Amino acid sequence: IEWDEIPMSCEQFMDGKDKNQAKKYAEMLWNPKVYINIFVYPFHENNILGIAHLPYCLSSYPLDGLNNGNYFLSHEVEYPHCVSINSDYIYINGDNSSYHPADVYNTLAHELGHYLGLHHAFSEDGDNTDLCEDTDYCTDTPTYNITEYTEWVNGIDLSKYSFDELCTRTNCEGGTFISHNIMDYAFCYSDQFTFQQRKRIRHVLSYSPLIPGVKEYTSADTRSLNCDEQPPIQFRY
Repeated sequence: IEWDEIPMSCEQFMDGKDKNQAKKYAEMLWNPKVYINIFVYPFHENNILGIAHLPYCLSSYPLDGLNNGNYFLSHEVEYPHCVSINSDYIYINGDNSSYHPADVYNTLAHELGHYLGLHHAFSEDGDNTDLCEDTDYCTDTPTYNITEYTEWVNGIDLSKYSFDELCTRTNCEGGTFISHNIMDYAFCYSDQFTFQQRKRIRHVLSYSPLIPGVKEYTSADTRSLNCDEQPPIQFRY
């Protein structure tokens, strides 16, 4: 799609606050009930690798940490419900001899995790990450304070540490683990997700009205769920 406003703000593209602009962007979507739309463009926010909308679930099939989206049973989506990837990093890839935290394959997998209902594996409450609580609704993902970890990484000579050491986290119980979860940040193997994360994704595939896939609900299940108010739009980096 030819575009004049380059670079552009990924937040403004995703947040839907400008109704006329959001409708124009939504017209570019392939049917989100059939496709996952991924937009690739240079972000004005050059420190952001990617961003994705979180899904909705029906009020009769809720999932912790997600909004209900009965509205979309009877309405078309009116904003660009999608994943956005910063094209400034599109050719950055790790390999067997090197690692780059901005690897586009890891970024895309991470953002698709959000799109399918997963939260970050570390502790966070809005913009607050300086805490140690289970905030991703999956008890089988080790929880840790990412603020403390980031301060440690920024204060060391990276060349003096092995990759395993850089991937080591201290969990909220004081033990340590090596990070493999795709929903983590920074130095991480980014090659695993857990059973409970899988269950969340399966729930979203079955009960989210804006996600492709065979649905588990029927017209009888949704007969009284029509809603005239669009639910809040949520996205995550």
